[in-house]
Amino acid sequence: MKRSIKRQKLMRLAFTVGLVMLALPCMLHAEIPYPDIPKVPKAKAEQCVEPTEIMRRNHMEFILHQRDETMHQGIRTTKHSLKECISCHVNPTADGQYPRAEDKEHFCSSCHHYASVKIDCFECHADRPQPKDSTNQMSQKSSHQYHNQSKDIGALTSNTETKPATEAN
Repeated sequence: MKRSIKRQKLMRLAFTVGLVMLALPCMLHAEIPYPDIPKVPKAKAEQCVEPTEIMRRNHMEFILHQRDETMHQGIRTTKHSLKECISCHVNPTADGQYPRAEDKEHFCSSCHHYASVKIDCFECHADRPQPKDSTNQMSQKSSHQYHNQSKDIGALTSNTETKPATEAN
């Protein structure tokens, strides 16, 4: 009896493996539907600062490198700056308004929605082009100048131990 149960299990397994082997070539040749790649709004410039394929793969590395140079070294350039990307790539919609970062029409969101990637750049940075005359005082100075303009760092970090009060006699 035990032998016939084992034999039945082996027969079922062999049958299942056979079906899979027969179906495998059909599955390999089947056309797999892929979702449409999002339509990315056209940039204002003729050519990006890097080739398209490089930007698609590495734009975050460029932005992070730019951030580090700006924040830690005080070096401000426009080649890979987020502000310049927004100025070039975020275009007004048909009604003349600029889309917000959470809108699918926004340049960044068009791909990030597709890839299910949450972007948090715009929690601090502007998600639309800013008028040229709206620069703030921070953007007119290097990071070093801005952070060291008003306070003496030595005074803030000096040893300020308090001595215990003595009792009056």
